[in-house]
Amino acid sequence: MIANYQPRPISTPGTAFFYNNDNYLLLASVIEIASGNPYPEFMKKNIFEPLGMWSSHVKEPKKLDSDQVNTSNFLATYGEGEIFSTAQDLFLFDQV
Repeated sequence: MIANYQPRPISTPGTAFFYNNDNYLLLASVIEIASGNPYPEFMKKNIFEPLGMWSSHVKEPKKLDSDQVNTSNFLATYGEGEIFSTAQDLFLFDQV
C-alpha cells in the first residue's frame, strides 16, 4: 500500500522525528518476500515453534474492501503489532 499510494513525507529527512510503525510494515513485507511465506506462517515456523511458544500467534488482519483508500487500510497489514503471546511464551523468547 505504501508503494502504491506513496504518501508524502511529513518533513525533510533528518530535520524532525515522528514515530510511526511503517518500518515494521516494510520489515514484514521483506520477510514475506525473502522467505516466500506469509508473515504469520514465517513467525510460527521460525520463531514460535522452535522456541516452544505454543500460545503465541500473529492475528490475521481484517479483510477490507480493496476499493477503500484511507488510513483504515493499514488495519489489513502485518508487522506493526497484532502478535499475541503469554508471559510464559515471552519468557521463553527472552531466554534466547
